[in-house]
Amino acid sequence: MPPSSFEPDENAVKAAEERLRLALDSVGDGSWDWNLRSGEVFASDRWYESLGYGRGEYGLILDVWREMIHPEDVSIMESAVAAHVQGQTRVLDCEYRMRSKSGEYRWTQVRGQVIERDADGNPTRMVGTNQDISLAKRVQLTLDELEGRCRAIVNTAGCAIVVIDGDGRVQEWNPAAEKLYGWPLESVRGKDYAEWFLPEAYREPVKREIQRMMSGGADAQNFENPIITRDGAERNVLWNATTLCNSVGQPWAVLAVGQDLTEIREAERSRDFAVNEKDRALARVREMSIALERCTRCSAVRAGDDSWHSLEAHLGIEVRDTVCPRCSTD
Repeated sequence: MPPSSFEPDENAVKAAEERLRLALDSVGDGSWDWNLRSGEVFASDRWYESLGYGRGEYGLILDVWREMIHPEDVSIMESAVAAHVQGQTRVLDCEYRMRSKSGEYRWTQVRGQVIERDADGNPTRMVGTNQDISLAKRVQLTLDELEGRCRAIVNTAGCAIVVIDGDGRVQEWNPAAEKLYGWPLESVRGKDYAEWFLPEAYREPVKREIQRMMSGGADAQNFENPIITRDGAERNVLWNATTLCNSVGQPWAVLAVGQDLTEIREAERSRDFAVNEKDRALARVREMSIALERCTRCSAVRAGDDSWHSLEAHLGIEVRDTVCPRCSTD
């Protein structure tokens, strides 16, 4: 007797389910079919193989599945499942670690969806896939570790580090830059660097230098210019800069490392002034010594107006009488 039009064709249902399982296997490392009433879970051969097991080594039910999940990740799985069966998420999608046959925990991404409900709307069946993402996780963890190290270096560096994008706007700067400029990063991100932090005479040269580098030019070495701080003061900074590139090798920003040379430059100016003053004083003494006439009897010297004065009075210095060590022994 042919099946009633109101009754499902059992063979057709099985065929449809088999097609579903094949489709699920094709997009993951294994498919599963979970009876939410009994707790039984049907898993495909590829599901077992991804964890190093052969079919039949496990009678897979929910409690067994839960035991295979890393203890720290059980709550992640349970929360994701609960949110989905309660209709809070369109699909189940979460990541957790599962124990393989060797005892190694492997990262797995699980995706699934409720496909059957009873007359009261309660979920009765869920299907989905497992995908081994261990390699991707290791790569991501390595990148996260590397980024953390780089961030620590940047944050503890004594030099100012500034990242300026191709439009000349501030994207990042470190605590040393915050101290130098007087502004927290949150207040300046997205600001036009040249307009905000450079004296007018230096804005165009710095903009040209940034565009030169963004166009593939060489790194900037020992580029010195003044910057304007939050309180309006100018500081002299020596910069070395390089370009940052995206994943396809295109420059997207300039990273500049700056050393505050303000105190060094002020010390150099003070030193130069003192040297110049000394040179001028010595030149004056030499000029005076060439022009001076001294009396061989009283040691008075002739001034420009033919008057005679003691040497100390003529030079405007004070001379104190004393006895040198050689004479004190006579």
